Amino acid sequence: MTHTAPYIIRSISIFVYKPLAMYHYIRFRLSPPNPDALTIRKAVSDALSQTFGLSVESTYVDVLSIAKSGQECVLRVRSECVQRPSGPTC
Repeated sequence: MTHTAPYIIRSISIFVYKPLAMYHYIRFRLSPPNPDALTIRKAVSDALSQTFGLSVESTYVDVLSIAKSGQECVLRVRSECVQRPSGPTC
């Protein structure tokens, strides 16, 4: 098993187009760059789990777009996974 470098999220942009939107879209800047969607999704899932515990482990994250350089990506998560202060149940 190879060890991968930890990812540092440099900037986050959250776009909500409707107040009661079904999804939230988040733009991340990645360091080091990575064009692999599975690795990005795993890194986000691991970060959520480390930060909020097992209650968010089942949060599904869609990787919608990755820049060719691998430095930016756009993710989509369901609104109910984001807005609950007690933790997501999705």
